[in-house]
Amino acid sequence: MAGFLKNTTKKLMNMIKKPLKYLAGAIAAAGLFFYVKYYALTFPVVIVYTNDLHGNILPRKGEGGMAALAAFLKKLPDDTLLLDAGDFFQGTPESDLSGGKNTVLAMNRLGYDAAAVGNHEFDFGQKNLSALSKTAGFPFLAANIYRKNPAGQKHSGERPVYIKPYTIKEVKGARIAIFGLTSERTPAMSMPANVDGLIFADAAEEARRMVAELSEKADTIIALSHLGFEKDGAAWRGDRALAADVDGIDAIIGAHTHTEVRGKKIGRTLIVQTSGGGRTVGKMTLRLDKKTKKPRLITNRIVKISSVRYGEDSGMKKFVDGITSETSRKLGKVVGRAEADIKRGAKGAESPMGNLLTDIMRQKAAAQLAFHNPGGIRADFKSGDITLRDVYSVNPFDNTIVTMKMTGATVRELLLNSFDGQYGTLQISGMRVVYERETKKLSAAVADGDGTSRLDDKKIYTVATNSFLAAGGDGFGIFAAAKSRRDTGISFRDAVTEYLQKTGSIPARRGKPDGRIEIK
Repeated sequence: MAGFLKNTTKKLMNMIKKPLKYLAGAIAAAGLFFYVKYYALTFPVVIVYTNDLHGNILPRKGEGGMAALAAFLKKLPDDTLLLDAGDFFQGTPESDLSGGKNTVLAMNRLGYDAAAVGNHEFDFGQKNLSALSKTAGFPFLAANIYRKNPAGQKHSGERPVYIKPYTIKEVKGARIAIFGLTSERTPAMSMPANVDGLIFADAAEEARRMVAELSEKADTIIALSHLGFEKDGAAWRGDRALAADVDGIDAIIGAHTHTEVRGKKIGRTLIVQTSGGGRTVGKMTLRLDKKTKKPRLITNRIVKISSVRYGEDSGMKKFVDGITSETSRKLGKVVGRAEADIKRGAKGAESPMGNLLTDIMRQKAAAQLAFHNPGGIRADFKSGDITLRDVYSVNPFDNTIVTMKMTGATVRELLLNSFDGQYGTLQISGMRVVYERETKKLSAAVADGDGTSRLDDKKIYTVATNSFLAAGGDGFGIFAAAKSRRDTGISFRDAVTEYLQKTGSIPARRGKPDGRIEIK
């Protein structure tokens, strides 16, 4: 019996070993094929990219910062391409107080090869952007921005002198074409005067033109896209739609939505994006065919940038320190205190910070109602001392307070547009609103002395808002069409500072929503 078992076991082992031997051979052959196809017959080109830097030349909580980024880049090949997908300078006092020049100078030192034009590049106007383009040692790219034809609404076919549609970089004999795209929604996200005379043409249509032209001039085509990475069911078309609609783009380096996309493949096109702020960068590797120079494989990874991991480049640190020392002296002053964290919250809901800011606005303007866009609230107040820098971080835009007259019916329409819109729920003061999404039913009660009264469609209300919304920003043309409009000339940031200095401390109860917006 023992001999039978021994012989049977031996036969079974031989039966198992044979297919395993073939399987191991197949795996080895597949590995050899992969190596030959993607490595032995190709050569690498490395691309490092950023997006939505928003002027963050300093590290935040030990992450990011230009000095650490410079140290990271020094570890890469000298022929590495460095790109940015837009919104690179607006958002911090270090950058904004110079009109973005300090960020551009830092990007020059890092050796950027190109940058797309984001919607926030227009925040200080076209004259400022033009001046920055002359300072920059790299081109500003946007294939779909044209000058408006004076005779009509269509574009003239001419682009602003400070913008180029594309650039071509040669690396190891391979021609890498890079073209830019800017969101067609930029006019709705900008002050009208800042984009006056410009047409933001259909991105997909312009991308097709770029591919047709660049296919004859380059081996690889990359889009620096400031369209955004759209979710399923989005009402707007972003990078996913671009990849699906336009053949011939090898990779889309995205921006605008601050969405980390490690590598979304649609057709032949790889879509990538970092979460922004410079805390991470993308590192893309093109494996190009040694004969044709065409890409055979594109890989991507997201890299965390920190001084702990990479150290800090001494030259860049000295440059940045020179910028920040003067800014810190101006903005280090303590102007108030928060007894609890005052946070922004989700864009589709009431937030403690939104409540605080609209209350300050309504009080300063002596208005009955006040509105603020959630996208214009860029930071939180942490529990403890509040400095001028903190106030600036929350309100980086140079908005003023604007008052106007609206009927209750117009206010109702405004609220309905807010709940159904794509830019988030307007933050409010002076009223409590209940909205039922399924039925789209809205009820509102307005503060009236020590009590409240129902929103009266026929009554005229005094409304306050910021100058961005007053000009119709974020698609709220209702503000721009209101009657008896008056720009008070009062800086909203100064109004917040004045409130903090007068009150001394924000009470802890302000750290929670108070129920002024209820969505069912």
